[in-house]
Amino acid sequence: MGLAAVLVRNALRKQVERHGTLFRTVADALERVFDYEETQRRQGLKFDSVTVNEGSSSLEPKNPTKAGKESAATLAAAKCRALQQEVLELRRRVKQEEGRLVCRECKKNRVAVLLQPCSHLHLCAPCARPRDTCPTCSTVIRGTFRPIIG
Repeated sequence: MGLAAVLVRNALRKQVERHGTLFRTVADALERVFDYEETQRRQGLKFDSVTVNEGSSSLEPKNPTKAGKESAATLAAAKCRALQQEVLELRRRVKQEEGRLVCRECKKNRVAVLLQPCSHLHLCAPCARPRDTCPTCSTVIRGTFRPIIG
């Protein structure tokens, strides 16, 4: 791409210093490098040479402190807890949606009949056959429809 190594390293180092993390996607990283290059160009600095004569080639601090390691561990633990909460919430929502697909009368079979004219989908085929009225809204059933549910 023709990006100077010094420019890329400085842009990434600046991101780590400000936010403590690198980027989620390569596109975000490239965008930040291009922005950094433009700001440096406005300030009159040039990064035309590809050779790098700096001593450190890593993005981590030279002497990581114990506090830095602890803060990284607490961030990781917080992220883990947030993901666990999200998993629990998704499981709850799946159970709720599965409950909507169970017959409201027998509580065993999946719903399979759409009642007309009210369009309620709350009964399985065996429970819907003997009914004259909708159990939800008490409308007289004039017909049934069996939709394909995936």
